[in-house]
Amino acid sequence: MAESNKSDFSHEVKSGGNPFSYGSTLKLDVIGHQKEHVIEENEPVEKSGKYSSWKGDNNIVMSWIMNSVQPQITSTIAYYTSAKQMWDFLKQTYSNDRNISKILQVEEELLNLQQGDQSLAQYFASLKSISERLKAMSNML
Repeated sequence: MAESNKSDFSHEVKSGGNPFSYGSTLKLDVIGHQKEHVIEENEPVEKSGKYSSWKGDNNIVMSWIMNSVQPQITSTIAYYTSAKQMWDFLKQTYSNDRNISKILQVEEELLNLQQGDQSLAQYFASLKSISERLKAMSNML
C-alpha cells in the first residue's frame, strides 16, 4: 500500500480555536506518517544522503501546517524554510504554557458545567472531555 501524503488532522485552528491547540493532533499525524524527524531535528547538511528525503518530508509537513492555521498566522510563518521553524514558532507563541488564562478558562468551564437537559451519559462525556482537555493543558506546564 502506498504511503499517503495527505494529512487528516482536525483543522481546529481554521475555525478560530487556540492556534496551537491542534498541535498534539498534528504531531500524531506527523508521527503516523513517519515524518516526526522534520519537526524534531535540524535540517541535515545539503550534501548528505538524508537531505533529499528530508526536503520532501519537510515540504509535506510545511503544507500541513500552512493549511491548518488561520490566514493571519499563515502570513506570519510563510517565510520560514522548514517545518521545524514553523512548529517551534507556533509552539513558542501559542502553546498553553505561555497562556495560563486558557487553563483558567477551561477550569471555569468545568466549574460551570451543569447537567441541564443532557442525559447522564452526555453530561459525563462533557465532564470527561473538559477534564481531559484541562489535564492535557496542565501537563504542558
